[in-house]
Amino acid sequence: MKRTFKNILMILLIVLASLLVFGGCTLKPTLDDVLDEYELVAQVTYYANGGAFEKGGAEKNYYLAEGQKAPPIGSDDLTVTSGVAPQVTRVGYDLVGWYFVELDENEAPVFEDETSQIYKLTNEKVDFTQAMENGTRWVIAAKWEKKYCVHVVMACEEGKTVEVDEFKGDFTSEQTSFQNGDRIGELYSDDNDKVSLSTSVNLFTVKDEAFTFLRYYEDAACTLPAKSSVTLEDSDMTVYAKFATGKWTRISNRREFAKIFPQNGESEAVNYWIMDDIDCKGMKVDSYLKNFSGKIEGDNHTISNFGVSVNIDTMKVALFGNIKAGASITNVTFENVTMAYTSKTEMKPEVYGVFTSIDENATISNVVLTGSLSFSGPGDSCATNMQGGYDHCLFGGFEKDDDYTGDIKVTLTIGNQTVSNINN
Repeated sequence: MKRTFKNILMILLIVLASLLVFGGCTLKPTLDDVLDEYELVAQVTYYANGGAFEKGGAEKNYYLAEGQKAPPIGSDDLTVTSGVAPQVTRVGYDLVGWYFVELDENEAPVFEDETSQIYKLTNEKVDFTQAMENGTRWVIAAKWEKKYCVHVVMACEEGKTVEVDEFKGDFTSEQTSFQNGDRIGELYSDDNDKVSLSTSVNLFTVKDEAFTFLRYYEDAACTLPAKSSVTLEDSDMTVYAKFATGKWTRISNRREFAKIFPQNGESEAVNYWIMDDIDCKGMKVDSYLKNFSGKIEGDNHTISNFGVSVNIDTMKVALFGNIKAGASITNVTFENVTMAYTSKTEMKPEVYGVFTSIDENATISNVVLTGSLSFSGPGDSCATNMQGGYDHCLFGGFEKDDDYTGDIKVTLTIGNQTVSNINN
């Protein structure tokens, strides 16, 4: 009796239904009854071999009539109607094909790794074009080829614990918190052996915004940023996912950098992390900071060639204005900064290169600033501190610049002089 594969699946449903109990009554037909009635004379047992079928389970049994062909589950040459045969997957592996399982003297399948439910395969690949004969019994298993992957390791502040809020995509893990050096998981290559390592690719979100994922690095010290896309042709690789403590806004280009200088000059308490060297050639911001209350972590990058060109409306002005308590600027170089301040009245302000004042609980560390500083206005308008030897033009709040000994090296051209505190 010739039946389609779809008919056979319906038969299997009937078999399952025959084993259910409804209203306390067991239905009478047995599996053997159904096999006899529909003349199903061949059996194929599929083992996922470390993987799983789409609706769960690691084993599938099909019963076929004489002349029928077994479905090549999950194979590219699937000949049955799409969606009829279940797919089979194994995380981190590609399906090579189906092979016969080695059997022992009792016709039982032989394990290669019983704990992992991996069966020992013969060298004989299954020929799914072969029609079933009466009494045929196939025991077959999926053969897998491991995909190359990128192992992702946690890089965060020593002693801190990063708590997982939600895993992303298909990635899951029994571990829901990570410390520095812990293995987070793997990123697997696509069909072109490529793995994306862009800053948008992260394996999980973080609870309570206590940490911010920054980027992937090639080294545990996080000094060598990984490429945004890598090709894995013959081996795995390891990268380090750097998480900064707290909530940070990543700054990667000149447009993002300009956001540090809001129109009203009052900076919000935002933390900015400089991701790359940024050339701002031709860019001028039209606002200066009256107060700086956030954080800038330069990560040893350089921001170069930007200008501040504004009409001032206050009696004290500087690039960062008043640096408030808790604010910090660290590990960054501002190179060739042009600060040009103009007054439309004959006001006589105080004009400084870095700040007008700094709170004792603020931090400036490992910072370099070079460029020029100028002020202009109508008539004899001038900046009261930009006279004589310019010894009070870099830092406000001190009698003279030499009195400030913070960890910043400043060299500015003012008028026809070069003013610097490098020798402090």
